[in-house]
Amino acid sequence: MHGAEWFDNSFFNVSAAEASVMDPQQRLLLELGYTALHGAGLTRARLVSSDTGVYLGIQAIDWTVGSATLLPPSRRGSSYAVTGGTLSVAAGRLSFVLGLHGPCMSIDTACSAFHVAVHTGAQALRAQECNRAVALGINLTLLPAPTLACAAAGMLSARGRCQTFDAAADGYVRSEGGGALALGAQPGSGAWPLVAGSAVRQDGRSASLTAPNGSAQKVLLGTALYVAGVGTEQLRYVETHGTGTALGDPTEMRAIAEELILPASAHSGARITFGGVKANLGHLEPAAGVAGIARCCAQMRIASPSPSPSQPWP
Repeated sequence: MHGAEWFDNSFFNVSAAEASVMDPQQRLLLELGYTALHGAGLTRARLVSSDTGVYLGIQAIDWTVGSATLLPPSRRGSSYAVTGGTLSVAAGRLSFVLGLHGPCMSIDTACSAFHVAVHTGAQALRAQECNRAVALGINLTLLPAPTLACAAAGMLSARGRCQTFDAAADGYVRSEGGGALALGAQPGSGAWPLVAGSAVRQDGRSASLTAPNGSAQKVLLGTALYVAGVGTEQLRYVETHGTGTALGDPTEMRAIAEELILPASAHSGARITFGGVKANLGHLEPAAGVAGIARCCAQMRIASPSPSPSQPWP
């Protein structure tokens, strides 16, 4: 991500001393959360002391990893160093700066972290634990060691591309990015306007700790459809995980074919389009769902309001 080191600390009332030891992911999350809530038409006055939840998908903090920390030696003893590189504070800082009283949590479920953040935020809205929420996902790769470890494990593509659905697929490419999605129940109707239904499952026992389980994926898809009250014949687009691995892609597509395509084909005229945005962007890991949901919104022609860059936040 170009410009990840830049941050307007005064805009968020963060001192220069504290900003200098903050994980760049925390800085980006403040900017992303602000942009999403501002784009949803929410002002500071409406947000302070409001029941607004924060649900963050995040996995690693390369900024402060043991002896490999990127913090300059002169700043490692700062009183701000602990909060500047903590997963829980990454979500809590947004609530603190904006004065939000709703639920607040950092979620690490690896590649599904942002999706689980959206799922958890949607559940909280339905349960009236909060009246609005923001789901965020972030990933910065600042140190070489994790990438080298993934390469040694055979996870990464030697060609440097996520070749989703390609017979030549040989692994994925790590990438950086982040995003935020403002969530809110539709006033007066009790309906959820964006997420009709969602589900979270685990592969359980499979060939190895990181190997997918097609049977578990079928259950996941069926559960999400059941919760949403949606039939397979109503589906028009499916954004896949699609990492471009020789094991993951075929397993996922078999599960989709058996759970979605074959039932849908029983209805004349039913057509489903499939996509894999990782082929264009690489794998954002805990923030991968940001790109996936954005792709779905684009496919469904959902226009999201966005503030003008020059428009101040009241």
